[in-house]
Amino acid sequence: MSLERIDGVRAIGLTAAAFVIVALTYWNSLDNGFHFDDEHSLTENPHIRSLDKIAAFFTDPQTFSRNPGSEMYRPLVVLSHALNFHLGGLESRGYHLVNLAVHLCCVGLLVALFVDWGWKLPSAVLAACLFGVHPLASEPVNYISSRSESMATAFVLASVILYSMASRKDGRAPLIGSLACFCGALMSKSSAIALLVILPLVDMARYRCSPHVASLWLQTPKRQWPYWTIGIVYLWGVRDLLSEALLDAPVRSLGVQLMTQCKAFIYYAKLLLLPYPSTVDHAFGVASTGAALVIWLCAMCVASVIYLVWRGIQRRDRSVTFLAWIGAALLPTAVVPLNVLVTERRLYLAVAVLIGFVVWQLRPQAAGGRFLVAVTLCLFVTLTVQRNAVWASEVSLWEHAVVKAPDSDRAHLRLGVAYRKLGRLDAAGAHVERALELQPRNAPALNNLGNIRKLRGDTRGAEAMYAQALAILPSYPEAMINLATVYNGDGKHHEALQLLQRAEAVAGRRPELLNNIGTTYLATGDFEAAVASFEEALEQRPEAATTHFNLGGALEGTGAWQRALASYESAIILDAAYAKPHYNLALLHERFGRAEAAISAYRRFLDLWQGDRQLVANVRQRLASLQGGNQ
Repeated sequence: MSLERIDGVRAIGLTAAAFVIVALTYWNSLDNGFHFDDEHSLTENPHIRSLDKIAAFFTDPQTFSRNPGSEMYRPLVVLSHALNFHLGGLESRGYHLVNLAVHLCCVGLLVALFVDWGWKLPSAVLAACLFGVHPLASEPVNYISSRSESMATAFVLASVILYSMASRKDGRAPLIGSLACFCGALMSKSSAIALLVILPLVDMARYRCSPHVASLWLQTPKRQWPYWTIGIVYLWGVRDLLSEALLDAPVRSLGVQLMTQCKAFIYYAKLLLLPYPSTVDHAFGVASTGAALVIWLCAMCVASVIYLVWRGIQRRDRSVTFLAWIGAALLPTAVVPLNVLVTERRLYLAVAVLIGFVVWQLRPQAAGGRFLVAVTLCLFVTLTVQRNAVWASEVSLWEHAVVKAPDSDRAHLRLGVAYRKLGRLDAAGAHVERALELQPRNAPALNNLGNIRKLRGDTRGAEAMYAQALAILPSYPEAMINLATVYNGDGKHHEALQLLQRAEAVAGRRPELLNNIGTTYLATGDFEAAVASFEEALEQRPEAATTHFNLGGALEGTGAWQRALASYESAIILDAAYAKPHYNLALLHERFGRAEAAISAYRRFLDLWQGDRQLVANVRQRLASLQGGNQ
């Protein structure tokens, strides 16, 4: 066997070993569920449920979310969600497998990048493996919506590798590939625009201490003008989204944003050096004028780091390029104000670079270095396996967040919502009320407290909470829908319809909203309008058993008996434990003299129904009459 063959087998073996370690580390994450933003961007997003309009993913940012106002230009991420849905519906394992596959791709690309920089293969594999199992890198694997981070990173790494190849060989194909990967990164997440800052740093790292390093910065426009052209075209294409985020409706003012991000950089540095506490909701607040001393100290720290990096560049110190790359990776989120102040997923690329820097400095070939790396690897694997367990469900995720950040209104609210969905109303109420203590003008908390009171039977209390939520946030569609439901229960159908139409103007024609509009029309006797609403809702979400049942009732009102029969049967097929369609189906069979079918449907209803006992008595009476007539 030739030496080249032996080296090839060794390279494959070492890289495969890293893949196996990373995959096994995340094996307990594959059955985890969906989380918070997954609802509007994935599980309730009608745009991903069909592959017929893929072109719209690349032209309409609204396809990213069901919610108007939450649009983002991430067409490749939306396409990956749509393909996941096409292959496995909303079975979460398929989505987690894709997230893990993208993460493994980043690990492999990191090996290739370090080898391209002249590292020995064992060191490159070791650094990539440490990144793969690092606890701060776990969020993009466990959180489906955070796939955008790992996809963008994969494209950035591929673009850098191909850029280096094109620089060495003056080849057209690698350059085209690098530019294509840059486009892919931008179509995964806008923060990939940082590549425009990263590429000059890559040149500096690759040329090491060459006397030509200082002139690389002057050569940047000549060497990298195609990337800048793509970046400018991209920024022009998403200018409306940028204008809304920066000028028209920023989350916070520019001054507050810069002060907050000074603190955030120091906090991120602390997390990178000591990844604790690792949580989905860090105890980190917006910078206030009352904390001027803290802000000035943070600003001085950031300025000092920038100065040291600049001095390192002047001295042609290759190591500072790692630190500069970390800053470049965080730069976009420092400029654009976002709702969530700090989050671990933004450190994904920074973690990869930091691990590379540490391994490069330690020289792990030494005996002491190997021991330290082995201990660190075991520690990272243990912490990440534990993090996977925390991400298992919304309850476990937010219970952990509340422990780590007890004064976070967001954590208490999300935990309250998770408890409510499980029927644990006392615990849900306690956490939502705590969220309101921390932030009294929290409209989502008031809306969710209304939901809890409604489930407890306190309709008037629920109505008051929904009204308070709308007084704080008049354009809050969920509160409008919930208040309309209360109005419908009180027989105030006209007021309910007005609220639902307001919600439709804000939130668009969501399937659940169309279903509520249909039930309101149904209550007023406008059966044709009800049918139209239900059918439109089913076009977006054909698996909704409740909507099929409601459509059956509306079709009965129009006299379309056979279609009504088919709608009830569809509801039963979709949800075999759904009792109401069996009752309506039995009534229709009885109406047309199909005694045996009616008896069977009534019996199935009695097996499933757990509600009003008077209805049970009525069904038993009808059943006895039918059975007596058959004897």
